[in-house]
Amino acid sequence: MDELISQIAGQFGIDNDASKSVVGKVIEMFTSQFDGDQRSDILSKLPGAEELISEVSGAAAGGSGGGGILGGLAGAASSMLGSGGSALEIGSILKSAGLDLDQAGPLVKMVIEFIQGKVGGDVVNSILEKISQLKELIGSK
Repeated sequence: MDELISQIAGQFGIDNDASKSVVGKVIEMFTSQFDGDQRSDILSKLPGAEELISEVSGAAAGGSGGGGILGGLAGAASSMLGSGGSALEIGSILKSAGLDLDQAGPLVKMVIEFIQGKVGGDVVNSILEKISQLKELIGSK
């Protein structure tokens, strides 16, 4: 995880804490598309991911860096709208880190490529099917 966090911090000009928050929240959103054993299997192949998700979830619950009202609304929209709400959630995640929405595609693509390198293309294809707007966001067909 540290490698991905550092790459994103450098690429997007944000500090490591903001990058850690973005990476943790995006991976949490992606892995939440899976249940039980499948989610556990994916997380086991992403060393440090479970701890990172726990850390950023704890910060959000504690009120620091959780995206505030916008983050809460995006999360609610994601629950109600499915994949359409996920785009709002990604926007909220980026905004909370001080990033622009036009940086969403390249950032999400970096996270997806990292996940693919660790767990394989089948998991990534499943994520892209479950959150269909990601294909458009990253320029995939």
